[in-house]
Amino acid sequence: MFHGGIVNGAVTGRDGYPALAVEPIDTANQVELLRSAALRDQLNLAKYQPIVHEEALSSRLMRTSVARIAPSSAPCYAEFIVDSVFFQQDIVDGSYLKILFRYRDFTTEPAPRRVFSTWTKTRLTLLPPTPATDMVAAAAELRAAFTSDVALFASALAKPSNTKASH
Repeated sequence: MFHGGIVNGAVTGRDGYPALAVEPIDTANQVELLRSAALRDQLNLAKYQPIVHEEALSSRLMRTSVARIAPSSAPCYAEFIVDSVFFQQDIVDGSYLKILFRYRDFTTEPAPRRVFSTWTKTRLTLLPPTPATDMVAAAAELRAAFTSDVALFASALAKPSNTKASH
């Protein structure tokens, strides 16, 4: 959470920040939401079989790997990675769930033929919580925002590149 120049003030226990769960949308929730998403359709990967991994990758591995992360030689191989997920509160612009997604399409090659990453954000109206906030509704809104961010990424991925180089 951004507030007064401090990141994650509530999570780190600073005074004056609304209380949030340490992991309001943890890896298990993300796995469940990704499994229920129509990833093949959304990402336009009809020939691919999505495999959602239970464990999160390290940020370093996501940023530095140039080869396939999974030990696969499949001719239809792409990686859709949820890199960073966080709640942002801006005093002027409101609250958002922001996610950095990464996509790499290898086809049959050892190095990706296409690389694309971007931030997405979906507005939240029930977070940060107030004393009157229904936390069940807030959690549902957060899950819906995650699903919305996946769709926003898929839409950005589908847009044609305006250069010959990968993003």
